[in-house]
Amino acid sequence: MNTVETESRMLTIKEAAAILRVSEGSLRRWTDQGDLPCLRVGGRRERRFRADDLQAFARRDAHPRQAADTRPQPVNLNGLQ
Repeated sequence: MNTVETESRMLTIKEAAAILRVSEGSLRRWTDQGDLPCLRVGGRRERRFRADDLQAFARRDAHPRQAADTRPQPVNLNGLQ
């Protein structure tokens, strides 16, 4: 398969999970939440992913926005004993 065919081919959820090194369940959750685009194909409406979308998602995830910072915040314990 040449590069053009590889780039234009739609990836299965198993292939996409392997590329991103995450579980298929995480991909399902992200697509259901609208965080990761996918196409639904066939009678079973199986998810298919574009390589470009996976790359963009991985880049965005590697540089999360400050507003989406979910790290624990410091707790003020003044006055507690």
